[in-house]
Amino acid sequence: MPHIRVPEVAEPLLPFCKPWSRRMPTACFNTYADLIIFAAGFGFRELHGTSAPSCHAFIDDRQPYPIDLSVFKNSGQQLYPLILLLGLVTAKSREVVRDEEQLARIVENYAAFGLKELVAKLTATTPEEFHVDLAQLLIDAAK
Repeated sequence: MPHIRVPEVAEPLLPFCKPWSRRMPTACFNTYADLIIFAAGFGFRELHGTSAPSCHAFIDDRQPYPIDLSVFKNSGQQLYPLILLLGLVTAKSREVVRDEEQLARIVENYAAFGLKELVAKLTATTPEEFHVDLAQLLIDAAK
């Protein structure tokens, strides 16, 4: 089963994930998968739908390990439809839905770009205020 690797640039944001051992009191992502999908969507938005640059640096040898695609397919997560939408819009072909490896790479690349932008936002605020900035991003995107 394909998996989605966590881009190395995510490291400063891992304390905002509830599974992280040294999580922030303001952790706002229930899972690493939630962080990756949020970052991929944010990266897509920031790039205005253009292709994301390829990511080549991943956290592979320590936690969080690559996330099996089945985690995103879990009915409790409801994240896989977002992966499919991102793949369809990016590849501009419905054939991409049959190529889970390609879907995983698309998510990784957009997530890496989005994570880089989110880390920049984190450095412009305090860790205690970061979740408020994320909420503002969602409000702005909904307008």
